[in-house]
Amino acid sequence: MRWLSLDSDDPATRVPISTQSACIIELALLAPSPDSRRGQLESLLRQDPALTDWTCRCAAAEGDEAVKTCGGAAAWLTDRLPRILDAHWDDANLLAQVARPVETGGQSPEEQSHEGDVWRRLPLLVSKLCRLEQLEHEFEASLEREKIEALKELAYGAGHEVNNPLANISARAQTLIKDETDPQRRRKLAAINAQAYRAHEMIADLMLFARPPKLQCEPVDVRALIGQVIDSLSPVVEERAITIHNECTSPQLMASADRVQLGVVLTAICKNSIEALGVGGHIELSARETGTGAVEIVVHDDGPGISPEVRRHIFDPFYSGREAGRGLGFGLSKSWRIIREHGGQIEVHSQTGRGVTFTIQIPQAHAETSARAS
Repeated sequence: MRWLSLDSDDPATRVPISTQSACIIELALLAPSPDSRRGQLESLLRQDPALTDWTCRCAAAEGDEAVKTCGGAAAWLTDRLPRILDAHWDDANLLAQVARPVETGGQSPEEQSHEGDVWRRLPLLVSKLCRLEQLEHEFEASLEREKIEALKELAYGAGHEVNNPLANISARAQTLIKDETDPQRRRKLAAINAQAYRAHEMIADLMLFARPPKLQCEPVDVRALIGQVIDSLSPVVEERAITIHNECTSPQLMASADRVQLGVVLTAICKNSIEALGVGGHIELSARETGTGAVEIVVHDDGPGISPEVRRHIFDPFYSGREAGRGLGFGLSKSWRIIREHGGQIEVHSQTGRGVTFTIQIPQAHAETSARAS
């Protein structure tokens, strides 16, 4: 965002303008004549009513009440533009540097005609370059959406196809176990059944990522839910000599969420931290109000951290981050999907060797809804 200003020290005299408008104004300053400068500014003012209104008000403040139209505003702005550019507007503009060679004098009529054509085309070039910059910013989000859509199609189609033979394998293994008396053969059949069930769980996770169940949102006491998750993980952390603490001090911190699904998210993130820590280490869970209508839940571990490359893929299904101590699975991808379904956000921050912090933001429950729930 750039600014035009009558007085760089007085915010009341400033008006914000887009990058595209700023580029056009800079090009207008390089125009070879006042007429070509005024023409470009008038075209810009016709497309930007807010800038036109600001120019007319500035003219009126200086006693020129007659400036009411785009043409008049362009003429007024042409004479004063170098003076009223914001004092901080001093960075070099690439387009201005490219356009500067057309300021040479003594051109032939053909050269002057070509120069006029250049000045007419430059605003269009600026517009296209600004659009390109916008598309670059939007590309990552668009790519993420397309990736999710492709995963949804793959997961839901392949899930049904793979689940059928898995169910058949599991059913036959269970039938054989009932009639088997040899202990060793029973163990082998039980292993077959267990692996078939494990594959079924992976497919179920992938299908959940593709099409999560409809959320049953209600006011959820976040502090109590964190306590329940910690209690459920107590046997695992005790076995591994890991300490896990609930640092949430707010007595009634209510989020609007699906209690079961939010529990799945917190459990998956904690299990990821446990996997990373191995033996020993510390995990902290905390929560607070953000002041913007959201509840923020933070899960931090002091494990080995993750590299930037792993960080880019940490919420992708099938991606293995074992080189950073993070296990292969769907826990984090499920978590990402569930939080997005809540209308929230989940982010991860880490430096190699300095642990990992997961930050979740979900909508806060309205006060009247929380009162009815309690």
